[in-house]
Amino acid sequence: MSNEPLSEVMRIRLTPGQHRRLSEAAALSGLNLSDYVRRRLTAADTLAEELDALRQAVRHLSQISETHAAALETAFLVRATARPEQIAIAQAASHWHTDHIGAASVYGPDVEIVAHEITKELLERFPDPGRPLPTVTFAKDYTLTVGGVTLELSYKGENHCPGNIFIYAPAQKVLTCIDIISPGSATFMHCDASQNITAWYEAQHQIMEYDFDFLVAGHHMKYGTPDLVKESIEYFADILEGAQAAIDIYSRSDRLMDIILKPGLDRFWVGSENWINSMVNYATKHVLEKKTSNGKLWSERLAGVTTQTKYHAYTVMESIRLERPRPNYRLRGENPPPFLA
Repeated sequence: MSNEPLSEVMRIRLTPGQHRRLSEAAALSGLNLSDYVRRRLTAADTLAEELDALRQAVRHLSQISETHAAALETAFLVRATARPEQIAIAQAASHWHTDHIGAASVYGPDVEIVAHEITKELLERFPDPGRPLPTVTFAKDYTLTVGGVTLELSYKGENHCPGNIFIYAPAQKVLTCIDIISPGSATFMHCDASQNITAWYEAQHQIMEYDFDFLVAGHHMKYGTPDLVKESIEYFADILEGAQAAIDIYSRSDRLMDIILKPGLDRFWVGSENWINSMVNYATKHVLEKKTSNGKLWSERLAGVTTQTKYHAYTVMESIRLERPRPNYRLRGENPPPFLA
């Protein structure tokens, strides 16, 4: 199958004469056939007969075997040939961050915007003309049906940020869950700048509760699959494992006193930095040198591992210290047993 589904459809659906003329015109323009067809579909001087033939062929994109490539091509053409107000009747806002809904205003004032009630609250507190207020909000679950397509919106609690929702198209088996997993990648630093790290870990497993074939995860052109999600879950499980081991070693009160006080009381914060860095370095080394479930290193499986792991290690380590249960606390009396600081 060709990597250019639009070219393949043109070859199959157009008459030999039409296909030959298009190919010659594309060559004269210095374009491949797919790019030339896209240009003609959007050009103002395209003849009505030519435009009708191209549109008839494009309708058959859904019938070719390489369904993912065809879906991408179809989406491209829809966006290329439609005005902004025609593209969206309604939009579901995943969460309030500007890197995902910062251009929501381009669809105009008549578009219905569905979001969690916390997202609306945050946008009211911190107004942005590029991010219009949601017109419909919900607390737990909401079903949105537009143009015969049904989306199931669900809020499972704070994770990446308050109000971040799951958006599921059951008929298409497509799940959208933003800033939790980065398919094929180690994810941007500090667990994608997430706020509740314990819940962020929980959301990774909540993704796997859905029956999905494709995951839209945000920030990456690569779509996710169940296997790619499992791969990311394994990577961050190793980070959690390494961070917990570092805390067990370096946060014992007897070890901590030596690390912090050795530089002298007048340089307390130097000792504190040494303490934190010791734990981060230990966790990072643990992850980078560990053989994974398929026998490879993480740097051989995910992009960005060598640069991003240290930031994840720090963030996960801090979440352990701040969010997760502690095994013990300091006891009163003389010479109490060591405890985790």
